Amino acid sequence: MIFSLFWIVFIVFCDQIFKFWLISTLDLYQSAPLIPGLIQLTYVQNKGAAWSLLTGKVNFLMIIAVLAIAYFSWQLYQARQASKGLRLIYALIIAGALGNLIDRFVYGYVIDMFDLMFIQFPIFNLADIAICIGMVLLFGHLYLYEEGGQ
Repeated sequence: MIFSLFWIVFIVFCDQIFKFWLISTLDLYQSAPLIPGLIQLTYVQNKGAAWSLLTGKVNFLMIIAVLAIAYFSWQLYQARQASKGLRLIYALIIAGALGNLIDRFVYGYVIDMFDLMFIQFPIFNLADIAICIGMVLLFGHLYLYEEGGQ
């Protein structure tokens, strides 16, 4: 469990520190190049979920996040003897959900900043990256190792 807890704390810490730095450095909607021509930092406040779905439904989104954290924490507990890979998958999902939950609780919205300049895509944050990587890896794991995968 120490392995998973380390990654959860580390990811949430990095997510929150980076968000704090962002709001201390940029004004709302201000941009700064990160990788010129590819990615810029743009400070936005997302009052919804992905693609601004459910905008203004902060309490509902907080409940969903708490339920997701509880579910994946239970899965992590059940997998405490499983491979480090599976435990890392659950840690990524929990950390991402926790990072965005903290934002909603503290600010009433999620702080997003990564703006892909080469494609029309919603601006996102480190917590979103952790959730997406965790979910892709989870689906891959389920496909490869669970019923019907082989």
